[in-house]
Amino acid sequence: KDGIYLKNIKNNKQFSLSAFETQPIDTMGAGDAVFGISSLLIKLAAPENVVAYLSNLFGALATSIVGHSSYIKEKEIEKTLIYNLK
Repeated sequence: KDGIYLKNIKNNKQFSLSAFETQPIDTMGAGDAVFGISSLLIKLAAPENVVAYLSNLFGALATSIVGHSSYIKEKEIEKTLIYNLK
């Protein structure tokens, strides 16, 4: 609910973002989505701001899914990214 906070302990860089979704439908699985994508991005050595942004985006998309009735689809990610980056 408070967004995301990242700290790189190797270089002491910090990055935070407010939550993208302020009225979530269901938060079940949102944390899993955040940790899932962030761990992949960190392994790929993505910049902290990219990790925070995409992780927050995945968490927000996950809050629109009730329970485990569906999953985050590639088209949703693409559509949201295009909308947010315009």
